[in-house]
Amino acid sequence: MTIFLVVITNPLLASVIRRFGGKPTYQTGLIHAKAMAIPGINDRFRFFNRGQAWVVRKIDEILPRVRGDRLHAALQDMRAGHVSNIELMAQD
Repeated sequence: MTIFLVVITNPLLASVIRRFGGKPTYQTGLIHAKAMAIPGINDRFRFFNRGQAWVVRKIDEILPRVRGDRLHAALQDMRAGHVSNIELMAQD
């Protein structure tokens, strides 16, 4: 299992990934390559925004099952940041 960009944004999530046998990495993965191939900053931001909406949905799915106050709080913070970004993009 490889998780991308977690170490950069959230050391707590990186430690959880390690605990479950994963390897957090600074690699950007396929999403970054796809985004950079999109010609035009507005379309690129819309692409990232769809990705952030996907992350919010996934967090919503797992939050009820997360045990551990620190991880739950970290996921809620991540969700709030993504929702804020989505709302900012919707203002355009």
